[in-house]
Amino acid sequence: MPVANNLSTVCILLGDLLTGQQEVHSPGTDFATTTFGVAALGAYENDYFNQWFGRTFEGTHRNTNFIVRDFVKTNGVVTVEETAAVAYDASDRFFMVPDYPIPELIRAINLAITTVEHEALEAAVDDNLVTVAAQFEYDVPPDFHSVEEIFLESGTADRYRNTDRIDTRHWTIKPGSEPKLWFDADLVSLTAGRNLRVVGQKVAAQLVDDDDLTLVPMAFLLYQAKANVHFGRIDDLDDSHDRKMALSQVRADSERVRVRKAARGLTVNY
Repeated sequence: MPVANNLSTVCILLGDLLTGQQEVHSPGTDFATTTFGVAALGAYENDYFNQWFGRTFEGTHRNTNFIVRDFVKTNGVVTVEETAAVAYDASDRFFMVPDYPIPELIRAINLAITTVEHEALEAAVDDNLVTVAAQFEYDVPPDFHSVEEIFLESGTADRYRNTDRIDTRHWTIKPGSEPKLWFDADLVSLTAGRNLRVVGQKVAAQLVDDDDLTLVPMAFLLYQAKANVHFGRIDDLDDSHDRKMALSQVRADSERVRVRKAARGLTVNY
């Protein structure tokens, strides 16, 4: 069964894969709008983490990126470039990596997802379409790649029975810039005011918030994202990023065979 991973987990692992260095901690002292202290970081010398890139992925400041401006060994105090609206606190779990800004990592991850968004299909159910009297065309729910089944809500709200399934021979999908579910008016009776349950598959979604989940297999996602990062940093052929990109792409391609999920039902065409 596929394992769902969130954005922060993928970012942390990608940072480690790229640099071999990453720190994941919760602060415990020196709380202010630009500082926090982590006792475990006291093992490092002054300025060691200067210009490292970080992100708070849990707590008060979750979904917040930062750049380390200064580091002091005593109490492991980190000073960041950005001023927060409120002081950091013990709930603010964060990670830091050198050399690679967090937005760059997130862009690379989402580009990797885009690469296989029509292969890494995810199960989708939408109950938001409401039937209207004498209307037999409805918008396909957002992000659907294919539609397998459609049910008409029974006389009891939010209840969909097997007997409420609309025969697949009596509906289809009309392609276009705004694809439509089309029902045969001679063969389908849509009671006005009831919801339609659309069952199918959706394309893999982009990750924005730290808790956003993806079912794209982790091995492919990490190697493809790593290849994307190196590609974006190539200055000339045969530089180190060019070689690292090529190696990462080979690994990503070998893992891609595990990504594909067969489409079920009728495909939505634009």
